[in-house]
Amino acid sequence: MIGITSYYTSYGIKIGNSFVVYSTILLVYSVIIWVVGWFFFKSKITTVGDNGLVSMIIPIYNQKNMIKVVIEAIYASSYKNVVVADERIRAAICCYLVLVSV
Repeated sequence: MIGITSYYTSYGIKIGNSFVVYSTILLVYSVIIWVVGWFFFKSKITTVGDNGLVSMIIPIYNQKNMIKVVIEAIYASSYKNVVVADERIRAAICCYLVLVSV
């Protein structure tokens, strides 16, 4: 990468095109910032076993036959601390599922 950068920088200087020089230097600068940022600021998982509650919003439009499948898939997942909706909405969903299945 250093060889390509030095080639394009010297080529841009030789032909007098500042855009080539600037774009090459900006690319190298961006890669350096990305690598340094990733090295110093990568997140590490610190919690073990203390999983927070996750609320799921399921946007479904004109797919009433998919509601039951999606809800069952959410509850069948390996993450068990999930809430699909509050009790009023859950009751409405159960009633709707009963009506749909009839």
